[in-house]
Amino acid sequence: MHRGWIKLYRKGKDSAVFHHQGLWKLWCLCLMKANYKEQHVSLEGLVKPILVRPGQFITGRFRLHGDYHGWSKGHKKKKPAPSTVWRWLQTLEKMQNLRIKSFSKYSIITITNWGEYQQNEQQVNNRRTTGEHKQECIKNEKEGRAYQPFEENL
Repeated sequence: MHRGWIKLYRKGKDSAVFHHQGLWKLWCLCLMKANYKEQHVSLEGLVKPILVRPGQFITGRFRLHGDYHGWSKGHKKKKPAPSTVWRWLQTLEKMQNLRIKSFSKYSIITITNWGEYQQNEQQVNNRRTTGEHKQECIKNEKEGRAYQPFEENL
């Protein structure tokens, strides 16, 4: 599994999800499980790999339950059952935080507005740099100077 980061917005603490400990933990887990780039995923028992897009992940009721609890054994604290964790996921769907597309052996979870809130910072930086470069070129043209790359200005 690729380790990386996700963005959490402070306005989340004002949401109904934040005020329910189980929903908040599940919501954060969904954000962390979601793909950041498109890839094909092979599942046991399926012939063709499944295309999983950014903001999506594949899971099932028992896999989600295990991920939610970290696959720990021997914990004395009472844990929500797999059906409870799945109901919470359906609650997140009703709240329009995500969509669930279920099949007989798995479900594809899609985070709503993934691109808007979890956009890759590298893409943002590239657009910003490109925009700044264009502005510098326009400024130089207006002043009658040709653009020189940074290395040549040293």
